[in-house]
Amino acid sequence: MYKLKSFSELETKENTLYILDIDDTILYFPLLSIDEMKLIFVNEYKISNNYDIADSKANEYWYQHIKNNNTKSIEGTIINDFLNSIPKTSKVIFLTARLESEIELTINQLNIIGISGYEVYFDENKSEFIKKYNNLNYQNIIFVDDLLDNYIGCESITNLKFYLYEN
Repeated sequence: MYKLKSFSELETKENTLYILDIDDTILYFPLLSIDEMKLIFVNEYKISNNYDIADSKANEYWYQHIKNNNTKSIEGTIINDFLNSIPKTSKVIFLTARLESEIELTINQLNIIGISGYEVYFDENKSEFIKKYNNLNYQNIIFVDDLLDNYIGCESITNLKFYLYEN
């Protein structure tokens, strides 16, 4: 595992699959933090004593917030510069734990910050998704995410480098 403070520090390599998280890695939403989301979940769980209900309520709050507030790029144009520097033999995909029903919103938010034309995948279990993608014959896989939990389960992939984004 490597720590990453800025995409300007990230190496660009030939024959590499770049898997990039979206929320709190590429995009952020002012006035909404992961700590706030955890607190909403905990409070909802105390009320309902049901994981699925608490998760659903927290996700609905989060969705309403991101739908109704400004989309921001965490690093301004640095991410766009990074994407433009990727060699032609490499590929970039975006992987998010958002619900697949949020595809239009997600694509629009990426477009707002100047990112378009990339594949976007929706999967809560990112490590399982990456394991499936490991057989695409890329020499390297670089996975960038702001949550270490999303890397757990991928440690055995020998050509994978995980970067924990800490901006």
